[in-house]
Amino acid sequence: MCKLIGLMKTSIKLEISTEEIDKLEEGFAAWARLGTCTLLIHGCLHLSFKFDLKEELKDLNLARCGDEVLENESIFENYPNYILRTPHHSNYVPDGDTRGQIGAYLVQVLGGQHNELALHLPRVMPLWGKMWIHGGNLIQSMFALRRVKSSSRNNSFVRYEVTYTMDNKPMMTTSYGRLDKILVCELGHQQCYKFLCNKVLILALIVPCKTNGQDASISIVAYKELMAPVVTDIWNIKAVVGQLLDKLAFGAVDGEFPELGNWSDNTSDTD
Repeated sequence: MCKLIGLMKTSIKLEISTEEIDKLEEGFAAWARLGTCTLLIHGCLHLSFKFDLKEELKDLNLARCGDEVLENESIFENYPNYILRTPHHSNYVPDGDTRGQIGAYLVQVLGGQHNELALHLPRVMPLWGKMWIHGGNLIQSMFALRRVKSSSRNNSFVRYEVTYTMDNKPMMTTSYGRLDKILVCELGHQQCYKFLCNKVLILALIVPCKTNGQDASISIVAYKELMAPVVTDIWNIKAVVGQLLDKLAFGAVDGEFPELGNWSDNTSDTD
């Protein structure tokens, strides 16, 4: 039974190597031959005989096997490290608030007048629900999570980094927030877009956590409230972060979990 528990733990990892996939196939096949399947694992064990487990793991969103782009995924020329994944709304029309937030982001990048930049934005911006970051992280937006009727792991909180110039020196801020939407914005030929004319941008609508610049890779960062939504390029999203719940505040944990003390894990283990 300990070996079976080990197989199940491996199968729900966010990343699974080719060697681990081979071990999963052999391990599940051995358990199925024993003829001792229980209701909880019955389907999983017998699928190991009928299907290639590597393909099943892809469909379960639990691991990325190689660099192959699947039918329900899309990759864009200027974003080789980011793969967008369904759910997908190809005719999505952002509301006025979202268009204003995109305009505010473009002012930061290009300068110019907010109203002019927002005026010429495309009416339709395809909406995606999930994205892979090359190297492992699968991130789901709230758009995707709201479509799931059953409870699901909330991996919508992200770390993002924004670089700006102060006193002619580049500065970088690290922030954390909830990824609400992933939008594909195809800019037109208008001169106000300068070097971004006719470029395709993949933009993230993020609701920031009020963390006062603290770094969650060092220790748990508590926040009591979310701030007004902002838009940034998905290039600025670096990783998914864990979300914990305490009686007084929420917290974000970046990468490896530090000492949790009396914090309680509020994430679900089901996908």
